[in-house]
Parts: sequence; structure tokens; C-alpha cells
Amino acid sequence: MIKRRIVIFIACWFFAGGIIFASFLPRNMMFFGLDYFVAGTIFTVLAAWFWKKKNARAILIWAAFLFFGIWRFAVSLPVDSPNIISHYNGQKLELIGLVSAEPAIKGKSQKLEIESLELNRSFLVEGKVLVVVAAYPQYDFGDVLKITCALKRPDKLDDFDYEKYLAGKGIYSTCGFPKISVLSDDNLSPPVLAEKKSLTLFNWLWGGIFKVRERLSSTIDNGLTEPEAGLLKAFLLNDPTVPDDLNLSFRQSGLSHIVAISGSHISELIGIAFFCLLFLGLNRRHAFWFCVPIIFFYVAMVGAPASALRAGIMGFLVLLAMYLGRLSRLDYILAIAGAAMLLFNPLLVIADAGFQLSFLAVLGMVYLFPIFDKWLSVFYEEKENSAITHPVLARRESTPPKRGIKIICQTVALTLAAQVFTAPILIFGFHQISLVAPLANLFALWAAPFIMITAFIAMGLSAVIPAGAIYFFLPADILVKYLIAIAEISAQLPFAYWKF
Repeated sequence: MIKRRIVIFIACWFFAGGIIFASFLPRNMMFFGLDYFVAGTIFTVLAAWFWKKKNARAILIWAAFLFFGIWRFAVSLPVDSPNIISHYNGQKLELIGLVSAEPAIKGKSQKLEIESLELNRSFLVEGKVLVVVAAYPQYDFGDVLKITCALKRPDKLDDFDYEKYLAGKGIYSTCGFPKISVLSDDNLSPPVLAEKKSLTLFNWLWGGIFKVRERLSSTIDNGLTEPEAGLLKAFLLNDPTVPDDLNLSFRQSGLSHIVAISGSHISELIGIAFFCLLFLGLNRRHAFWFCVPIIFFYVAMVGAPASALRAGIMGFLVLLAMYLGRLSRLDYILAIAGAAMLLFNPLLVIADAGFQLSFLAVLGMVYLFPIFDKWLSVFYEEKENSAITHPVLARRESTPPKRGIKIICQTVALTLAAQVFTAPILIFGFHQISLVAPLANLFALWAAPFIMITAFIAMGLSAVIPAGAIYFFLPADILVKYLIAIAEISAQLPFAYWKF
């Protein structure tokens, strides 16, 4: 007999498997998306028909989820139609649209995601365009821009499939350094003005979140100098301002996961929030109602990248399980979180390396860490004296040196587990794998939670006393400098990484 939660767990993986399988099928087979939906529906009806036969029901449910995964991928692909912006790739035209995401500024340029588009002031089209412009003047979320340029398909970079990456964000057209201007409401056509007004509340909400992020970013700039400020903003706010040479050092040393917003950041945020709420006198059930909005506000503030979104969903499910008193296994929560994300954006599984790496890393920690930890436990486990039979006398407290060895061994086991599962993506996607990562993580991982704690305290104090920012950020500054030193030293070691 197959338990219900196992059926759901495996069904989530079949749904993801259907999406992955569909990504390898010829595109002409994706035009029959309705057929896959009908097949999934038939298997669902059969599962209901054989409901009392639990094993047959489970197999039919898994088959239904497999076909629903194929269908979900099929309907997510762009259609070449005059009302889709990518239909006009290769043509020079004038378009009017809204800045639909926070501009990404790096170096001498900024990237703008434009949607709600009007072509040549005549008709509206669907889709997004990625527009690259100079860093100044800066544009804001919600601005309506008039852009004149030649649209084109995204270019493929040297060893990075940029086209597939943008497809994961629903972008199939790009435009580089066009003629551009900001339009006021008086210069908008009725359809565009109506579209802008329909998004007023949404724009106000996201605009407010981005203003909070800008304020926090400015506070960090006041308390730290570069490159420490850029690294801390990447660590806390997902800000892409880390210098390229420092980014390279973190990749070569296997420490990029510490900087990228991921599950560790969300778990640390939950821990800090819970401690503060419990310190203020709230019980765990009341603290749940405060922690949930904190999680989703933070995920939204950092731009909701795939890794943060996955971590946010997992964090919510863990909190909900704690609230209900039914804390499930981590792999079940991971499967549900992944299926939920793929339901909204099925292209993540093939187009977003961050999504792939974060999921595989967690899987490695779930399934391989216990194995590696058991192998390494011979270095820190206390052996009992078989001659002592009394249960009290037989128990031996772990000595401080043994506890230190245990921490070291478990850190190495955790890093190796994540490295083994993420190695295929790093090898085939980035053509590079860090050989020094276990050693680098051993020295660096402990600093991550203290960086977050000291930085949050510094930002809070700096908001009250701006003149003292440089002193409030001193502990965070020391820890970030330490993290940078570990990354740079590790990357310079002989055979630190393998690139091919």
C-alpha cells in the first residue's frame, strides 16, 4: 500500500519530469498542447474510477501529472503571431511600454524590462523586451518610455546560453542603446493610459518595496566602502554590483552560493525574526503570522529570483508545518515548492541555472549529507566502553575538541554533498568546477549568519543615527573583509578549480 503523502511527493517529481521531457521534444510536437491536457484528464478520471485500488490509483495519478507537465511546458512557449512582440524581431520600430521591473544597473549600463507595449502608436502587443541603455539617466519602475530601435533575438554569449536564460523570464526580444524618452500621461494613447492605470495599485506596491530596497542600499553605501559595500548588497539585497574580478574569485573558490540569495538566507532571516518575536513575548504560533509576511516581503524586495522564491516557498511550508504541528520531511517540502514554482513558470527548470543549482544543492544535502556524515563520524564519535554496563556511567559527554572536529566534519560533508549534486550543472553549464570548495566553505560558512545579523543591526541603527553608520557597520565590515580574503586566497591556491 502506497501512502498518500508518498503519492503526492512522487507526483510532484512526475510533473517536473514531464516538463523536462517536453523540453527535449521537437517544437512541432508542442503545438498539440491540448492533446497532452486531454491525456492528463483521462488519467485523472481513471484514477478516480479506480480510487479504491490504491496502487493503481497512484500509478494513474503519476501518469496524469506527467502529461500535465508536458502540457504546461507546451502552453508556455511563445507563439509567432502579430500580437506578440517577438514576431517583429529584426525590424526597426517605435514602441511605448512600461518599465515592469526594477532597473538592473551595473557598470556603465542598465537593463530595463519593458512590457504592456504599443507599436507605432497603433496597436498593443504582448510580451517583454529587454532594453539596454546607458547607466544615466536612471529610469524608475513604472516609467512609461518611448523607444525607437531595431528589435532582435537575444545573443548567445561565449559559454552561456543567454537566450535560454531570458526565455525563463519570458523575454524573447532585446534592444540595445536605443533612442529613448520618458512620456507623461498627457502624451499617452487611451489604451496605454488605461493599462497604466490598471496597474496603479500594483506599481504603488512594488514601487514602495523597491524604495525600501534603495534606502537600505544607500544605508550600506554610507557605512561601507567598495568592494565590501557591493558584496554586502549582493548578500542581502541581490544587488548585481559586485566587481567582476571578485565574482570570479567567489566562483573559482566555490563560495558563490554564500552571496546568492538562497535557502540559507531565508532560514537565517526566519531565525532572526523568530528570536526577536519570541524575545518580545510572542509565542510560536503568533510569531508565525509575523514571519510569513516578513519572508514574502524580503523575497519581493530582492527581486524574487528563482532561488529566493524557492527558499521563500519552502520557508513558508516549514513555518506552516510548525504552526500545524506536522513538520514534514525536507524532501517533501522541496518537491511541493518546486512543483508550485514550475506551475507558474515551467521554463525555470531548463533556463535558470540558479534554480537548478539551488534545487540540486538541497537534494544533495538531503540525501548525501547523512551518508558523508556517517563516513566522517569516525573522527568525532565517542566510543563507549563495553565493560561499563550502567546506562548513566556508559554515557560520555563529548569533549570540546571532539565537538570542534564534529563541526568541521559536518561542514565538509555538507559542502561535498551539495558539490556532488551540482557538479553536472557546473561542468556542462559553466565548464568549471571548484576543487577547493570544501576547504573554502569550511573557513567561510560560519561567517554568513553573523554577517546578516550584524548588517541588519547596523542598518537599523543607521536609520536612527545616520552619522554613526560607519561605526555601526564596523563588525559587518570586518566579517565581509574576511569573506573576501577567504575567496581570494582560496581561488589562488594551486589546482583550486578545474576549467575546461
